[in-house]
Formats: sequence, C-alpha cells, structure tokens
Amino acid sequence: MANTSENNESSYSQTQIGTSEIWYSSNKTIIGNSGNLLEPYRVFNSQNNRLFQIFGNTSSYGIPILTFVKTSHNHNYGGSLMWLSDNLSNSDKRFAQISGHIRNRGGYITFNTRKESDSPGFFNSMIFNENGNLGIGTANPNGWRLAVNGKIKAKEIKVETGWRDFVFCNNYNLPTLKEVENHINEKGHLKDIPSAKEVEKNGILLGEMDSKLLQKIEELTLYTIQQQKELEELKSLVKKLIETKKTKSLLQ
Repeated sequence: MANTSENNESSYSQTQIGTSEIWYSSNKTIIGNSGNLLEPYRVFNSQNNRLFQIFGNTSSYGIPILTFVKTSHNHNYGGSLMWLSDNLSNSDKRFAQISGHIRNRGGYITFNTRKESDSPGFFNSMIFNENGNLGIGTANPNGWRLAVNGKIKAKEIKVETGWRDFVFCNNYNLPTLKEVENHINEKGHLKDIPSAKEVEKNGILLGEMDSKLLQKIEELTLYTIQQQKELEELKSLVKKLIETKKTKSLLQ
C-alpha cells in the first residue's frame, strides 16, 4: 500500500509495513494513528535530524505512545531503548540503556551505562520500582524512597524531624557527671548514642542523630552553667577567706 502527498517542502511516498501503523517514507520512518496519511516532520537537514517520529492526534486522545508488549511472565525483562556507539573496538564501545522490567505484581525501570567489553550486570545504574523508590548504584532500594550506594554532594539538605529542647525543661532529669562517667566506663559510649559497632552494622539516621547530638550539647551546656555557678561560689569563698586572714593579721 502506498500513498503520495505534497507539502510545502517536498514530494514523498509512504508505504505501510504489513497491517501495522508503521509507515516508511523516503525521508524518515514515522508512526501514526489508524493508518492515516502520515507526513514527515520536515526534510532532513543539519538543524532537523529526527529520523524517527511518533505522531498522534492529541485533540481526540490519540496520545503518542511507544509500547513494548509482553505476553508472558516467564522472565522480568520487558523491553529497552538503547544508545550504542559503533565502528569502535570493544574496549572503546559504550552503551546507555533504559529497560522496562515487568512482573506479575509490579515492575521497575532501570537506567544503565557501561562498556561493551564489560560482563553483563548492573553498571553505574539507577532503578525506579513500582513503589516509587529510586536506587542509584544499587539494584535494590530496600524500601527506602532514595537509596544511594556512594557519596552524595549537595548545596543544602533539609531534614524534618523531632528536636530535643526538652533538656531545658524544669522537670528534665539531668544525669550527674558521676552517672555519665559510670555509663562510659561500663558501655564505652555516651548514653542514647549508638556504639561504633552498631553504627558500622546499621548506619545512622541523620535527623535522629543530629537530635541526639543536640541533646548532648544541651546537657553539656547545663553542666557548664552548673560548674560556672560553683566556680563563682568558690571564688567568693576564697575572697572571704583572704579577707578574714587579712583582718586577723591586722588584729595581731
């Protein structure tokens, strides 16, 4: 089946491929709705290099969609879009790939980049699963909204969490320094602060840890205030002792 059309720029012919809605023209390969006459975007040139175009009539809900259809769930793989370097040695070839994976009860999308010479696997990748969780450098976010296997650099991070100003409440039971010393001698770390082994095993929650550290800073502030009061009392006592000694010395 062939169609011929005129536009303002060139004449061209289009041929339907089988009974599908994929048509081939002399300028590009294009896809349209319901076998309608399809027109290339424009004549190919250095400013317009669209070799592949999906066309739909959005006014009648003909939204353009590129679909990969999977007829069974024998495996998770559902289809990919790939960008591949060619005419290079295997050590120089690179590819980038977006893949859809479909399972009986959900699916996920992966973003991969690697060398052609690398063995198949998970490389420099991201995964976006059916729960809306994103993993970067890891194949499994493990329930975290964002899981990153590596370092993160940011201009600013805002953490919304509870705060620990209750230390300054009148009914707060401030441990004595002797109690603090005994806990350190027994446990090897401050009370309510995880040990090095616990952190190595489980990591820390930034918001929770900042709050706990603030609690310790506020406790230290109260200890300092107490010590300052005791210091002022001692200075006053020493001053009185010196004055008493001077008075006795004058009376002798």
